[in-house]
Amino acid sequence: MRKFLIIAAVLLNGCGKSFPPTPASLFVREPHADSVESVIFVIGDAGKATLETSPILHRLHNEIEQWSKSMRDSTVIALFLGDNVYPVGLRDADDPAFAEDSTHMQGQLDVVSGEEARRHGTRAVFIAGNHDWGHMAGEPGRVRVANMHRFIARRSRAGGFHAEFEPRAGDPGPGVITLGRYLKLLLIDTAWWLLEANPSEKDRFIAKLEREMVNRGDRELVIAAHHPWQSGSAHGGLVPFWQTIGVKWLLSRSGASLQDLNSLPYRDLKTRIAQVFAQTKPPLLFAGGHDHNLQVLKGTQPGDPPFSVVSGAGSKGSDVGPTEGMLFRRAEPGFMRLVVLKSGAIDLFVVSANEDFLDCSNMSEFFLQQCLETGAREFRTVFSTRLR
Repeated sequence: MRKFLIIAAVLLNGCGKSFPPTPASLFVREPHADSVESVIFVIGDAGKATLETSPILHRLHNEIEQWSKSMRDSTVIALFLGDNVYPVGLRDADDPAFAEDSTHMQGQLDVVSGEEARRHGTRAVFIAGNHDWGHMAGEPGRVRVANMHRFIARRSRAGGFHAEFEPRAGDPGPGVITLGRYLKLLLIDTAWWLLEANPSEKDRFIAKLEREMVNRGDRELVIAAHHPWQSGSAHGGLVPFWQTIGVKWLLSRSGASLQDLNSLPYRDLKTRIAQVFAQTKPPLLFAGGHDHNLQVLKGTQPGDPPFSVVSGAGSKGSDVGPTEGMLFRRAEPGFMRLVVLKSGAIDLFVVSANEDFLDCSNMSEFFLQQCLETGAREFRTVFSTRLR
C-alpha cells in the first residue's frame, strides 16, 4: 500500500520525490567524464532482482550506458560481489527452478548489454557468494558455482557483451584485473575459504595473494570479496538479543555461525590476510557485500585497509548500526561507484534510494513501468569521499 501511495504521489506531482543530499556527506563533487580514467560500479547481493522488477538494475544500466559512452574502451566495470542468485545459486538446467534462477542471473548480466556498453567493452565481473555455492561444501558446492561460471560465459558470448566469473569456479583466487595506470583489483572467493577445508590449498591461496600484492607496482590495490572486512550489521554481530529468543545473538557472539565475520574460519582468514598486509602493504580498499545495506568504514586496527565498504543492498535490505570506524551507513537499496581520476585521485560515491524502490514486483501491471522508471530516477548520491 505504501508503495502504491508513493507511485500515485509521483504521478500526481508529475515528477519524482525530492531527496536532497545532506551537504556534509558529500566531500567530493561528481567528476566530469573527461577527468576520469576508469569507473567501477560495486554492488552485492543482487540475487533476488530481475530486470522486470528492479529499479536498481535499471538505474545501474542507465549509469553504465552514460559512463561507457563517455569513456575510453574497457575502462568501465560493473563488479557484483556475490550472492548473485538466491536462495541456493544457479541450479542445474534440468532442475525445475533453473528458469527462475537464470532470470535473476540474466537481469544482472543485462546491465552491460546496452548499446554503449557493448560498443566500448564494458565488463560485468561476478564473484561467488555463499548462496552461489548453495551453502554446500565440496563437490556439490563446486558444481553449483560451475553452473554460474558456464551460464555467464555462454550468455555473454550469445549476447555479444562482456561478462566473466572471477575467480573461476571452485578457485579462491585472487582473480586479477589491472585497470589503467593507477589501480589493480584482486578478487577473492571468501565463501570458498568457509566451505572448503583443505589446509594446503588455503596455504597456496595465501601465498598467491601475497605475490600479487608484492607485484602491484605503483598501483593502488582494491580487494573485493563477498564477505566484508568489517560490518555494523547482522553478520558483523549487530543482532538484537531478543531475535530468536537470543539464540542467534549467542551464535553470533560465540563465532558459531559460519557466515558471520566472527566465525572461527573467517577470523582465521582475516588473521592470515592481515599478516600478508603487514608483510606488504594493506590495500587502499576492501570491498564486500553479505550484509544487505551500505556502509563506509575506516580501518581502526594496525594492518587494516585504510577503507572498507559494505555494498550488499542489490536486492535485499537489513538494518545497520554504529560500529568503530563507521563513516557512513544507510539501510537503503543502492550501490557504490569507485572513480579513478586521470590525476591519480580515487573517489568513492554511494548511490541509494528510498527502501520502497528496492523492488516493484508487488505493483500492478498498470503501475509497474512507472515504478521502475520513477525508482530509477530516485537513486541519488548520498555520500562521497576521496580515498586517495
